[in-house]
Amino acid sequence: MPILRDLTISVPLEFPNDRAFNLSTNCVGSLFLHTLGRLDNASLKKIIVELCERASPRIDRMIDVCLAQEQYDFERHYRSSIVDRKRMLLDALFRGLLRVCDEYELSKSRFVETYQVLKDGDLQFHCELRKPISSPNRRRKAQLGYTHEMDFAAVWARVWEKGREDTVAEHEFVRTDPHELRFVPMLGKLRWLDNETLQLTPRDHRRKEIVKPV
Repeated sequence: MPILRDLTISVPLEFPNDRAFNLSTNCVGSLFLHTLGRLDNASLKKIIVELCERASPRIDRMIDVCLAQEQYDFERHYRSSIVDRKRMLLDALFRGLLRVCDEYELSKSRFVETYQVLKDGDLQFHCELRKPISSPNRRRKAQLGYTHEMDFAAVWARVWEKGREDTVAEHEFVRTDPHELRFVPMLGKLRWLDNETLQLTPRDHRRKEIVKPV
C-alpha cells in the first residue's frame, strides 16, 4: 500500500514566474504533510493541487499520483501579507484534498483534523530533529533543526545551558531557497568539537562540513 510522501501546491507551467511561485508554496505543503504524519493507506504517494484562475473539476489520475485543480485568487494573494498568503494556500490545498478523498474514497478525518490544527496556529514551520546532544563537559545541550518559510529555508542548532531551557540561543548554519532538495541534504549529523564549537556534517558528503562557534 503506498505511503503518502508529498503534498505539492503548484501553478501551471504557463503561469508567469511559475518557478518562484511554486517555491513559495513548498512550506505550506510540507507543513501539512509533517503535521498529518504517516498515512500509509492513502492509495497515493503524491497529491498535487494546481492553482488556476479557472479550475477544471476533473481530477487527473496517474500511477500513485493525482492532480486536482483549484480556483485561486492570485490578485488577492499578491496583495496579502505573508501570513494571509499561507492561509489562502492552506485553504486551497485543503479543498483539493477533500476532492481527492471523494475521488479515491479515502477517509477525510485525518485531513480535516490536520487542517483544523494548522488553521488555528501561526503556520510557522520550525522542526527539531533527533534528541539533543550534550557538550563534552555536559554543561550545554544542542539540537539540530530547520525553519521552512515561503522565501527561505534555514538549518540551525538550538543551544542551551543544561537545566536552563530559558537560555536557548539559535545558531544558523546555512540558509537556502525554500526547496527540500536544497536544504534537506544539509540535515546531517550534529556534534560538538569542544565545549564552544559545533560541527554539522551534511547528509550529502559532497558538501563541506560547517563549523560554528557557539
